[in-house]
Amino acid sequence: MSSKPIIFLAFANDREDHARYLRNLPLELDGIRKALEKAQDNKLCEVIFEPNCSIEKIIDAFQKYQERMVVFHYGGHADGYQLLLETLLVVENANSGLSQEKRLLGSATTHSIAHAEGLVALFAKQKFLKLVFFNGCTTEQQAQELAEKSKIVVIGTNSEINDEIATNLAIRFYKGLSINLTIGRAWEDALVALKIKQGSEDTRGLYRKEAKEIPEKAPWELFFKDKTALDWRLNMIRKYNIGNIYKLLNASFNDENLQTFCQINFEEVFNNFGTGQSRNLKLMALIDHTKRRLEVEKLLDLVAEENKAQFEQFKPYFD
Repeated sequence: MSSKPIIFLAFANDREDHARYLRNLPLELDGIRKALEKAQDNKLCEVIFEPNCSIEKIIDAFQKYQERMVVFHYGGHADGYQLLLETLLVVENANSGLSQEKRLLGSATTHSIAHAEGLVALFAKQKFLKLVFFNGCTTEQQAQELAEKSKIVVIGTNSEINDEIATNLAIRFYKGLSINLTIGRAWEDALVALKIKQGSEDTRGLYRKEAKEIPEKAPWELFFKDKTALDWRLNMIRKYNIGNIYKLLNASFNDENLQTFCQINFEEVFNNFGTGQSRNLKLMALIDHTKRRLEVEKLLDLVAEENKAQFEQFKPYFD
């Protein structure tokens, strides 16, 4: 892929029934966005979000970013067969003599149903989609079906979940992904954080008060066909062409300006340069450092600012 992978955050609320309105959804969206800031700063991904998501917006996003979409997260009402999304209604004054554009008085939202059969078909055919997180009530059935029909890791729920805990769990999970943990490790850490705060003896607090049956386990579950899918992490999207990156750096820097460049932008690398160390070893040390710190894109951006012609000459930098 030639561009950064996409994490799509889709949220929808019930604005018709105040009793069903999920007050934690804005907190979940804001918390996940902040949790992913490190990954964005390191150019591992791009985050797009829809706070009032509709069926049309989901389809539009997957059509536009079909070769970049790697994670889809849904927060809102759901069950085993559907997600509750939103639809924008335009309110007009039919008695006005104004043009249609000027007759618009405002807008309102109502909910619409996204059926699991269609969603599973849409998600399953995505070539690069690695993770789907249904953070809504009782999504286990559609999560399991999607996992069986694809290589995607899917997170679903077996019952009606506590809104606040669902928010905290999701934020902790995405903090893990943001620092390049695997899906499996990020999920394990999120569950450990949950146990530290809630304990593991009584699961009642993990579920909504309205839940009729309280299982003895946590409501969230990972579904996957192949366990190796849990080893995926954000930086696995791009494989670096080290040969071309070396050629770019070799053509861009002599020994003196390489020292200055590293001192300004990569101080740890500069501090580790040894007396008499060859430029070749210094370049490899810089490349190795940026790979380990997930800063290869940062390195390339800095070089491109100073040497645009050479940057174009030695492309591609990703295989």
